[in-house]
Amino acid sequence: MLRFNTLLAEAGIDPADVQLVRHQDARSPRGMSPYALWRGRRDDFERYQSLQTRDVFSTPGLIAAFVVPPNGETLFAGVYAVSSVTRNAAPERCPLHGTEFAPGSINVYALQSMEALSSLRGLLTIEWGEGARAWVQRAQNQNKPVIELRRRFEEPPFPGPLAFRARSDALDLLPLSWATTLSAIGGVYLLVSDATGKQYVGSATGEEGFWSRWQAYARDGHGGNYVLRTQAAAPFWISILETAPSSATRADVIAAEQRWKDKLGSRAHGLNAN
Repeated sequence: MLRFNTLLAEAGIDPADVQLVRHQDARSPRGMSPYALWRGRRDDFERYQSLQTRDVFSTPGLIAAFVVPPNGETLFAGVYAVSSVTRNAAPERCPLHGTEFAPGSINVYALQSMEALSSLRGLLTIEWGEGARAWVQRAQNQNKPVIELRRRFEEPPFPGPLAFRARSDALDLLPLSWATTLSAIGGVYLLVSDATGKQYVGSATGEEGFWSRWQAYARDGHGGNYVLRTQAAAPFWISILETAPSSATRADVIAAEQRWKDKLGSRAHGLNAN
């Protein structure tokens, strides 16, 4: 069985110098994850990785970073050299949680992405084993088995319309294949204010389906809707209530939208004005 330490050694890296780091953070309220940042906003991922409340990385040293996609596997994200650590001199903002850190309140590690094993980024998965809470481990003590080495990077599959859920301010982190799927379907959707829990029922009937309609919320937080504008561009959780068949007319979709407004009471108790 191929093991990760063998790959490190073949790349000229002593496993004794390496910490294995598995980024999986379920605390984020923002519809994001370390995996989504790594895939869609690499600079933000690397900044997130460099900010640590505890002294966790050896300096100098190396880390082999892994991220956790929605399917729960442990996916290789790259090797980084850790040269130093300091306390933040200026205010810092966590790219994942949005948490603000006052000067002197968090460790900032100087990390440099390395070319070693760069051809395996996004392709290699390992078996992390028990103790997922131990997200930083010593490679020399944990010689992880390699589960799979893929030919190409694969996005997680679209979960289906009724299982889909995302934040309006994190749409750019969704896989491209999901955006393609959402552009091909329309129907009735639900927005739930992250700040108040109030609901808004809307419909998408354009040629580019749900995706085109939701981009308006991503841009300005209200999509031109008067009532939503009063929510001060609060982020919304987006889900799909009903998809429209290809034979449906615009009038059919609007009628379905009205039925959902009645069912959910989104006029009297939510954000729908009519």
